Amino acid sequence: KEKIKAWVGSGGKLIAIKGALEFFTDKEGFALSRYSSKEEKKAREEREKKQDREALTIPYQERERQAISGQVLGAVFEVVMDTTHALGFGTKGKYYALKQNEKRYGYLKEGVNAGIIPSMDQHRTGFIGYKAKLDIDNSLAFGIEVQEKGKIIYMVDNPIFRGFWEGGKLVLANAIFLVQ
Repeated sequence: KEKIKAWVGSGGKLIAIKGALEFFTDKEGFALSRYSSKEEKKAREEREKKQDREALTIPYQERERQAISGQVLGAVFEVVMDTTHALGFGTKGKYYALKQNEKRYGYLKEGVNAGIIPSMDQHRTGFIGYKAKLDIDNSLAFGIEVQEKGKIIYMVDNPIFRGFWEGGKLVLANAIFLVQ
């Protein structure tokens, strides 16, 4: 952790995609967190407790359906991009993200929230369980954290998954060549 901080701090640019974000999440010295505030985290925990209590009385026939309600198996969300930042250049204010898991991250308190999913109404197509959909509300898609002279660019979902999404290539190219 210290070697990465030193490298980035001396002017390095680190692009963390999908699973790599776990290394930075809720860790001292990094801005990335699951939730933007303690209130948001507490509300999520309360909702989860209520859902767990309700799950105890679900009829046997409906248990499989209930089990997948917290999963994301390939859902497309419209991400609102900040076109005033280099990461959002050329996106015309929107990007379509393919979410393949239920991971969510809160807005960065210190840094740039260059791509966000402001509400669950941004869901365009694909399967997402109702519990997972509630968690996507007010979440980060792309963020940039400044560490002294360098930057960490967070990409919640893989923008070049299987290489078929043209918008993802643009955002990744922006991260590599334009974000300074």
